[in-house]
Amino acid sequence: MSATSLFHSVLTGTPSHIMDVITSYQHGILQDMFPFVNASIFPSKSIWAETKPHNPARTAEIRRQTKGVLAPWLQAHGHARLHKLFCCLPFMRAAIVEYAIWWNDLPLLCYLDVSCGGLSTFPGQLADIAVDVGNVKELQFILERGALGLSDAAIRVTIDSSNVVMMHHLIHMPWPDGRLDAIAAAVPCYDFRGHTLHDSPCPLDDLQCLVRIPWFTFEMGKWMNDAAVAGRWGLVLNMVQVGVPVDEYTLVLAARIGRLGLVQQLVPALASSCALVRAFDAAVEAYNWEIAKWVSEYVTQLNASNQPFIPFLNQ
Repeated sequence: MSATSLFHSVLTGTPSHIMDVITSYQHGILQDMFPFVNASIFPSKSIWAETKPHNPARTAEIRRQTKGVLAPWLQAHGHARLHKLFCCLPFMRAAIVEYAIWWNDLPLLCYLDVSCGGLSTFPGQLADIAVDVGNVKELQFILERGALGLSDAAIRVTIDSSNVVMMHHLIHMPWPDGRLDAIAAAVPCYDFRGHTLHDSPCPLDDLQCLVRIPWFTFEMGKWMNDAAVAGRWGLVLNMVQVGVPVDEYTLVLAARIGRLGLVQQLVPALASSCALVRAFDAAVEAYNWEIAKWVSEYVTQLNASNQPFIPFLNQ
């Protein structure tokens, strides 16, 4: 920038723009970047240096703390200021790219790819990060630019997180050469070779597709329990509709929290009628008498000898 154009920018710019122009010629940590080196409000440099796949250091609190500082800074200074930020504080490259993936900021991710040297120049297991937080669009964008940190652990992480949308995407997407073979060799029960769709999307919704895969049904009970604990009863009922059996834990939880309508929909799909005893006990312990009464009447109707259910609860 010539002296004349610099002078014109200072005269015609907004206050924040003027400071950005002036500080672009300075060295060291600039005033607007001080929050990023304040460990009391922003994650420390050492945290961003850890770039292991599925990093346990990236807690939900770290993500919220990062957003609390970065979001207003980006709003005030825009993407163009990132070049100077990276020059002054190189560790912020990891913070910025992970922030973009965590919080579904695809425009920012595009800017980093096009104007900041390409995503392949950024540290970290970017694809694994997208899998961790369940952001399919960001994962697709990252994979279109190369593998960029897609590890074999992505499948395990997705199973543990009970994210059916991400799992459906992972089984159909084209994987890097040899990666599916490595997964199948390491964990044979998670072999999903042959399900890749290159040209068209899957015509089935997430659960309808997944229940057709033998290895996936092995995990379904755990996924249903996880969904119930998280209060995602809509997902639980969707799983019931596609044929996933209900186990004791999920039914007992519904009875304990007093959801009669849920209990009535879950009972016909029970894997074992023995779960009715625990559901009755849970309803009584929680003083949910309406549910206890309904369970008792249901079992009585099923009992071939028409014996009351309650006298046999403690057997």
